[in-house]
Amino acid sequence: MLEMASLMNETTYRDLIDRYAGGHSGPIEKLADWFPTVCGPGRAGTRIARRELERRLAGDVAESKMERLFLDIIDGSSIPRPVLQWVPPWNDHVRVDGAYLDAMVLVELDGKKWHGTHQRTIADQERDHISTTFGYRTIRFTWSQIRFDPKYVKRILTGALAVERAG
Repeated sequence: MLEMASLMNETTYRDLIDRYAGGHSGPIEKLADWFPTVCGPGRAGTRIARRELERRLAGDVAESKMERLFLDIIDGSSIPRPVLQWVPPWNDHVRVDGAYLDAMVLVELDGKKWHGTHQRTIADQERDHISTTFGYRTIRFTWSQIRFDPKYVKRILTGALAVERAG
């Protein structure tokens, strides 16, 4: 797995690691244990593999491709990163994709896999309503917006954060 870094660009390698780890830290810790014996100075791919392992071991991990694309949009802008996979204090059975706690803005990334049914849409609306009663505003982005219109995502998020911080 580590040797593959020499054959790929950083984004493709990140996708490979995502598939390998499946959102769990155990496989990443195993890769980190193997790193010193497999990679080293001057060895092709070492820089990409080291950067990806350090990022993941620090907990800076997107849990889906959509989340990673969202973070790529933010990282290329002046927008700060949200708290990822935030568990709201009013419901410890759910996680919010991103939370700007100081601005009281929540970000949800709605892909078809988890949000594509009528029942899920109703459940999402109910979650948004409950969040509103605690003073939070939820901004939802679709896969198409994240994938094909990053300028829109930046504009909406920048505006939402500016409004909340000004208020």
